Amino acid sequence: MYLNHKNLTIRLFRESDSAELYDLVDSSRATLNRWLEFPQRIKALDDCQEFIRSIQTKYHNHEGFWAGIWIDDTLVGSIGLLSIDARNKKTEIGYWLGSQHEGNGYMLTACKLIIGHIFAELGLNRIEIRVKSGNFRSQRIPKQLQFKHEGTLRQAESFQGVYYDIWVYGLLKLDNRKQDQ
Repeated sequence: MYLNHKNLTIRLFRESDSAELYDLVDSSRATLNRWLEFPQRIKALDDCQEFIRSIQTKYHNHEGFWAGIWIDDTLVGSIGLLSIDARNKKTEIGYWLGSQHEGNGYMLTACKLIIGHIFAELGLNRIEIRVKSGNFRSQRIPKQLQFKHEGTLRQAESFQGVYYDIWVYGLLKLDNRKQDQ
C-alpha cells in the first residue's frame, strides 16, 4: 500500500524503518504514553523490528495494518486499520503523530487518504474512530472529517489504572459520498 498527497506519503512499514520508528516513539514517549499502550512495549530497536514483522503478517492476512506517515522523507507518525471485519465490511482507524509534528494538519490529510482507500480500494462500508475521553486533540479529527458521534461507551477501557469513557465516531460510505458531492 502506498498513498500520497503532495509531500505526505503513507506506506506500510518495512523492517528498514525500525530505527526511525523507534526514534520517533522514543522522542514522543511522554505525549504518547498519556493515551496509548504501545509505546510502553517499544523499549528497544528489537521491539520495533518485532512490531513491524507482526503488522506485516496482519496485513498479508487481510486483518488490518499500521503504516508510516512521512512528510518528504521524515517519519512523522502512523495510521492504521486496527482490524477489518470483512463480513460486516467495517474497520476502525487508529493514528498517532510524533509530538514535534502535531498541529500541522498531517493527520487530517492522512485520514482523508486512508478513508478514500478504505471505501474505494477495500470496498468497506463503515469506518469507526474511537477516542478516549479527554483526548480532545484526537477527537477533533473525526469531527473535522464529518464522522457522526454515535455514542459514548462508559468506562469501557482501563488504562494506567484509570477507566476511560470511549467516544465512538462512525462514517459510512454513503456519508462520504454525500460529502464528495
